[in-house]
Amino acid sequence: MSRFWIVAVLAWAGVLHAGEIARGEDGAVTFDFRQPGVAEKWVGTHDADLTSTKEGLRVAITGADPYLTGPLFKTPPAGRLIVRIRLHSETGGGGQLFFYTDGTSEEHSVKFSAPARVISEIFGPQPPVMTEVFLPLPEVGPEIRFRIDPPGTSGECVIESITVLSGLDTAWPAWERIPRPTGEDVAVLSSGTLELRFSKSKYGVFEILVDGRPMGTSGVLSKVAVEHDGQVVWLGLEEDRIELVGEHTVRATASAKLPGGGVLTLQQQFIRSVDGLIDVEATLISTAECRLVYAPLLLVFPGDGAFGDQKGQALFPGVEYLENEPSSSDADVDAARALRRVPAAHKITFPLMAVQAEGRYLGVTWGPVREDLEDGPRFVSDAAALFDTPDRLYGTKSHVMGLIAPGAGDGRREDGHELPRIAMALVPHNSVCLSAKILAGRGDTVIPAVQRYLELSGGAPSFPKPQPDRPESLPDVELAEALSPGWLDSPLRDGPKFRHAVAGNSFQAQPAADAIWMMQQLAAVYDRTQKQESVDEAIRLRQAAKESLAALPPGLLHHAAVGHIRYPNTTLLLGDPVEGMQQAREVAIGQLAQLGPDGKLEYVRDPNRPDFARTHWSKEANGLAAPVVARALAEAAFSGDQALIDQAIAQLRKLDRYKNTVPRGAQTWEIPLHTPDILASAHLVKAYALGYELTRDPKFLEQAKYWAWTGVPFVYLQPQFPVSEGQVGLYATIPVLGATHWDSVLWIGLPVQWCGLVYADALQHLSRYDESGPWQKIADGIVLSGIQQTYPPHDPHGGLLPDSYNLLAQSRNPADINPGTLQVPAMRTVLGWECYDVRKILQSGWTIHAPAAVSLEEISPTRVNFMVDAWTKEPYTVVVHGLKTRPRCEAIKQAMEFEEEHPEAETMINKNDPWDKLIDERFVPATGTLILKLSGRVEVTLDTSEPVKAP
Repeated sequence: MSRFWIVAVLAWAGVLHAGEIARGEDGAVTFDFRQPGVAEKWVGTHDADLTSTKEGLRVAITGADPYLTGPLFKTPPAGRLIVRIRLHSETGGGGQLFFYTDGTSEEHSVKFSAPARVISEIFGPQPPVMTEVFLPLPEVGPEIRFRIDPPGTSGECVIESITVLSGLDTAWPAWERIPRPTGEDVAVLSSGTLELRFSKSKYGVFEILVDGRPMGTSGVLSKVAVEHDGQVVWLGLEEDRIELVGEHTVRATASAKLPGGGVLTLQQQFIRSVDGLIDVEATLISTAECRLVYAPLLLVFPGDGAFGDQKGQALFPGVEYLENEPSSSDADVDAARALRRVPAAHKITFPLMAVQAEGRYLGVTWGPVREDLEDGPRFVSDAAALFDTPDRLYGTKSHVMGLIAPGAGDGRREDGHELPRIAMALVPHNSVCLSAKILAGRGDTVIPAVQRYLELSGGAPSFPKPQPDRPESLPDVELAEALSPGWLDSPLRDGPKFRHAVAGNSFQAQPAADAIWMMQQLAAVYDRTQKQESVDEAIRLRQAAKESLAALPPGLLHHAAVGHIRYPNTTLLLGDPVEGMQQAREVAIGQLAQLGPDGKLEYVRDPNRPDFARTHWSKEANGLAAPVVARALAEAAFSGDQALIDQAIAQLRKLDRYKNTVPRGAQTWEIPLHTPDILASAHLVKAYALGYELTRDPKFLEQAKYWAWTGVPFVYLQPQFPVSEGQVGLYATIPVLGATHWDSVLWIGLPVQWCGLVYADALQHLSRYDESGPWQKIADGIVLSGIQQTYPPHDPHGGLLPDSYNLLAQSRNPADINPGTLQVPAMRTVLGWECYDVRKILQSGWTIHAPAAVSLEEISPTRVNFMVDAWTKEPYTVVVHGLKTRPRCEAIKQAMEFEEEHPEAETMINKNDPWDKLIDERFVPATGTLILKLSGRVEVTLDTSEPVKAP
């Protein structure tokens, strides 16, 4: 062990200068709060009471903004600093470390996360397990002081120690290019359209061909780096051995002599797989203990020897989604945090990197590897993904996708940087082992690479079986128990009004028509049981809905909403549909007026906000136009105005200008127009799916499917960080690949589930038309993760959805959002209840709108038979547009699902009642609209083959 590390360890042990700041010979500084007198140098500056204990500095959090301040101290003299904090937090959450001399500022701070403390009781009562946090600092002055904002807004946090030490100061070397192998030096491994041509004499050198055309190389002379006596030493690999093992495998081996003795060996095996796929196994092993700084397990350079540094698209799920533009740019994130060549592992939503150009794509994916072997060394997976397009590291004038060691999940490296600040210990009985795949194929975008990844993974993953006491286990009534506190008992509610979200005074209470029908829906869920507590809760919900309806100002039944997903349900359940249709028409006209004749919607800067278009190459984006078109189309369809519908369909066709592009720019109230955005995917899917329903134009369905695929990279399908049973990870959704105002909140790696739930709602509709896609399973997973993230019922904010979720800390962040955005898709996932449905019958030109599921049974140009599968026993309205004459109506009451499951339960109307007791119909000749007042689950027949006398 080097002297540098011995000093650091001694400093951690707290043996240097007890009662004062401990300082090692190399300047490493330690505040060991277990030592007498150390805690006295710190002050609980705000909302924090400090107590010195044997365990460390105990911080009792007394308010929403706790922080404590330490003394001024001299920093270590050399290198960029790393701060290591050992602590445990009662509540967990996000924390922040400020470093300064005169005053705090965001640019002189680093954020961190800590989980809620875990108390081990396997061997009886044990102290809480400490969390270690590594925080690399930028360059600082010779003297600084710390301010720590501990995790949480309540409870306690105990800080055991803080150590400041000099990290490795590593320079990236110059890299030697190796020519592509030719002639007799070539060994060929083919897998369908993918071909690798290896050098027989140089380790790690091969050319990649797809469809017989050059696609890239791996032509850089491999080097490794280790720490020796506190310095970084770069070593060349020698003794290259390239072997052909049968017809299906190429094995390459090379080694480097370590400065302190011993040999470090790298081995790669390339194995032919199915068409367009080659498996890769890479192993790194040392005969002596060493400290590893860098080792290339797999390097691929798309474009090298082919399309160079240009591309069509590139993808690194959760981190980068690019067109022909550079990665790690400041278009979406300020320059200080834009670098994301080697991101922290928890930011990657699933393990894939891909570059597409000239009708082809090249990708790399990786997965879990062997752990303990019975008769051999232990293999550990500790690889980091490296992605740079164009390549600015190796000098290839192309792009680079790599897997390197050490990994990026434990704070060794500054987030985004290719080299760590702290080396990884590699001992003889441990090896680093990587399992990966090189994949390639045809594609005009990166989407075929995403589809291939999902195919190789066995499809969309199943959501883990929940614990019985967790909200995500909810069948039936438990869903209402999870959500109803948000409407009834949280600070969201202010009498008959509701806030969109709870965040101090940021959101004012307002009339909310959608809250009314959603509370009625939850009451209907409670009706499924005869338990008295369920009956009581249903009464509370219906009473709150009644009070809110009475307080709703005239003319707002169709408009007023606090949720992100809007349907005309309050009109269909409680209001006058003719009035609602007129209001919908006005909304549609207003939406269409925003679009120019060419369908463009240009960003207009708010004078009180930054210019969010300044980093984009255009003033328009698909995510800016899509919600306007989607809303115009939905409102026009509900209004029944065919001229408006035609205008909206025409504008939908003009969205084709964005075909095969990246979803961007849907949240320009705070996010740059350029930023890739799952909400843009959601709006585009919704618009094209509805367009397909209304026209059956197959081009609309193809576009809906494409945009659905563009949302997948924002979804955690295979989290690259440890996720225990019951923890949030799988199917959490990243909102944008950027930051608010470029710098205030970085959303990469920070799920915002409401954005994903809007996407899930769109996927649920698409799944009706494309059963071959993974849409329903992905939507269900997003919903179940949303339930998992929701505050539990016993919390003061029970039933509310946090604005964002800290994955590593497993904690929630405000603002806390109303249950509506979750409730709509959750009803479909958990109960199979459709909140709102629209069906176009092309044979007759009729369109059916209902606040329930509609299934078409029999169709002809003059007759339709359909089932309305209502979730409510109360009367509701079904609207049918496009009728030229008044139809003859028949209806037969069917047993509702609950009645079929519980035939002993009382029903409002007996089965098979005559239709005239079930229907109250009204015909509006001016718009060709039939309005039916129904009750329960009803089979309806409409027939225009014979004239009907008006009543």
